[in-house]
Amino acid sequence: MTTIFEVDSDFILSEQIPLVAGDLRYGLDRFFINDQTVIDIAVGAVGRGSADPLLHELAALLPTAPGIGPTPSALPEVTA
Repeated sequence: MTTIFEVDSDFILSEQIPLVAGDLRYGLDRFFINDQTVIDIAVGAVGRGSADPLLHELAALLPTAPGIGPTPSALPEVTA
């Protein structure tokens, strides 16, 4: 039996862990983070000055209603 723990975006943002799009894809694929966490982390990275265009695109996916956000297919070109 496998137990997976989801990491909250508040922890990642408070620790200012530098993540790139590939890290987000890895975490999303393995259910360590969810779609809203990806958006939150991207917004934080852009706010800290990241020039990564994919992080800018993800940050622009702020949900307009609960449960709306990117899906794993939103990161198709990223390789871990």
